[in-house]
Amino acid sequence: MTDQIIQSTPLYGLIEIPQTIPVDYLILFLHGWTGDENSMQIFSHVAPSSAGKIFLRGQLPAPTGFGWAPPRQGEWIPMEKFKPAAYLIHQTLEQIQRDIFQNRNLSVIPVGFSQGGAMALALVYFYPEQFFRAAVLSGFLPEIHSNELAFHQKSIFLSHGVKDEIIPVEMARESVRRLKQAGAYVQYCESQTAHKTSAECLKQLKIFLEAGSSRLSGTDKGNQTEEYP
Repeated sequence: MTDQIIQSTPLYGLIEIPQTIPVDYLILFLHGWTGDENSMQIFSHVAPSSAGKIFLRGQLPAPTGFGWAPPRQGEWIPMEKFKPAAYLIHQTLEQIQRDIFQNRNLSVIPVGFSQGGAMALALVYFYPEQFFRAAVLSGFLPEIHSNELAFHQKSIFLSHGVKDEIIPVEMARESVRRLKQAGAYVQYCESQTAHKTSAECLKQLKIFLEAGSSRLSGTDKGNQTEEYP
């Protein structure tokens, strides 16, 4: 891997470029509230070796670190609150694809933790022609007022801990329900953890990411989810 700092783009961040060229696709790691471009490094090992990795820093200053939208702990955040960040991420990715990878058509899979998970779904919502897969770790679907076509036939992975006191598991379960209702192919992993991702859910995330940039994979079909009470 070759590491590269990006500073001339709308958002500051880091890129890990695999030695294998050409790169198959890109995985965008999005931190949660109070995080930064280094926070998601702990998840980078689940990314396939042929994928480029992008770690961006949120545009909103937090008490420590940064964020993507004004926080509401344990409450739904309206989708519109993520729109400014979605635009900045979109502009940053376009520049990275053009200037660093010389390929504007590279698919990007956003993977977000906590508020970053909501941000990942916001990217699918605001740019449905560019994002077909997303992963949400201990996060939620931002508040929308109807079943949106933006999520139709999109492949979404979600994981959550039943002991999470920051984002209650009920929010994750409701997000699963709403995404399925909107026509998304949903894979859900629930574990006996707090506000973090279990080893088993990380294994499932790895399989999800290895499916690559395709709109559907064998594990996506059928709106598969794990059952919960």
